Amino acid sequence: HAIDRTDAGLQFEVEDNNNYFVGEFGILSHNCSRARGLREAVEAAPTDLLRPQVHHDLPQVFRSRFTELGIDIDLPEFTRWVEGNWHQTWSRAFNAEWQDFLRQNRTRDEIIDFMNRMRNDPRFRQQR
Repeated sequence: HAIDRTDAGLQFEVEDNNNYFVGEFGILSHNCSRARGLREAVEAAPTDLLRPQVHHDLPQVFRSRFTELGIDIDLPEFTRWVEGNWHQTWSRAFNAEWQDFLRQNRTRDEIIDFMNRMRNDPRFRQQR
C-alpha cells in the first residue's frame, strides 16, 4: 500500500527497543524521539541520501552501560548519517556484534576503540 499523506503523530519512546512497527501498515519506526533532537544537533544530512537517518554508533539498547562510563551516546561524535533503507538491513547484526563485545566488562577506551572498528567494518559502512 502506498501512503500518500502525512499526519501529525504522537511522540513516544518504547523503552529498551529501538525498532518497532506502528499503525495498520506496519511502518517501521526507529529512534523516533531522540533522533529528532539528534537531527538538530548534528550537521545537516548529506544531500545524496534519499532517506537519511541518524545512526548511533553506540547502540541505544546499551545506553545505561555507556552512561555508567560517562559516555553520552547522543553526542554528534558518536553518530553518523546513513541511508535509511540500508540502515535497516544491518542494524540487528550491528547490535548483535555489540552484545557479544559487551559480554565482558569493558573500559571506556575499549568501547571507543570497538566503536571505531565497527565504523570501519565494511558490513556497516555506507556503500555508494
